[in-house]
Amino acid sequence: MIRFSFNEKKAAQAAGVILRRHGGSFDYFSLIKLLYRADRTALIETGMPITGDRMVAMEHGPVLSQVKNCLNQFQGCGRVWGQFISFRDELNCVRVLTDEETTDSLSDYEVEVLVRVDKEHGNKPKWMGLRKESHDLPEYVELHPGPGQVEDIRPETILRHAGVSPEEINRIAAEAAALRRLADDGAILT
Repeated sequence: MIRFSFNEKKAAQAAGVILRRHGGSFDYFSLIKLLYRADRTALIETGMPITGDRMVAMEHGPVLSQVKNCLNQFQGCGRVWGQFISFRDELNCVRVLTDEETTDSLSDYEVEVLVRVDKEHGNKPKWMGLRKESHDLPEYVELHPGPGQVEDIRPETILRHAGVSPEEINRIAAEAAALRRLADDGAILT
């Protein structure tokens, strides 16, 4: 199974890119759907997601597991996140916390993907637009968990549905494993 290393700083900066495009504040549900779409797009196009987060299927569609945890202020997440992005408030809004846009952990390509995904999906209604479309993604249809269930979405499944060859999927898996080992050894910052 392909596993990437979650990069909380990149995830927070990615959220910041989308939030700034919506005046600095945006709906929680819409934000997590757009971040999933951006990671999915980057994975298909380059073999590497933006955040490295674990993708999961839930009742209301696919999401990024750690991003969801960060937004909900769950234990073990938020040390870096809280420097850039607020936690979800009682109105289900998320806000950017810095005046200056910070994207130093993101590549130009990653920022472009975030902008592209937001342009395409960012103004859609959350329930009949974003939620419905996320339920139509092939990796979600394959799992379709019920209420309260969470199932892993394997990157291989997304890549296979996108027409990526088994040989390329194996190459991506090997590269992800090597990068994870480097991150675990402290050779690269996550």
